[in-house]
Amino acid sequence: MLNRIKSELLNFGLKFINVDEKIVRMLLESSSTNINEIVILPAVKMVMKKLVGKLTQKIVYGRVYNGKLNGIPVSIIRTQIGCPNAALVMECLKRSKAKIVVRVDFCGGISNSDTAIDIGDILIPNLAYCDDGTSPQYIR
Repeated sequence: MLNRIKSELLNFGLKFINVDEKIVRMLLESSSTNINEIVILPAVKMVMKKLVGKLTQKIVYGRVYNGKLNGIPVSIIRTQIGCPNAALVMECLKRSKAKIVVRVDFCGGISNSDTAIDIGDILIPNLAYCDDGTSPQYIR
């Protein structure tokens, strides 16, 4: 009986929250207002921990880690691996005040004498090919 009362109260409260906010709360366990304009999306836990470790003035809202990185307010949200997981987070960000989204992670590589790329170097591509069914939905 007590569980039914709790369920009814919860359902009553959900009637006053719009659909976009429900989606963000369900997937990120946070309100859309807790997401900063600049968002960093790591896929794996190791990268997430390193980024969160660099934040100052940390505040955690569910899966959203807020703080300042070099004095700039950012949100860090782990997407996990794969386009479907990234798309779920992007759907939430579309419903928030996020304006800049940066995907960060690591990759493998093959060394050859023609390149000056060493292990641990940071690569910033100037071009990306979107060959999945999701990415074109977020490009303006």
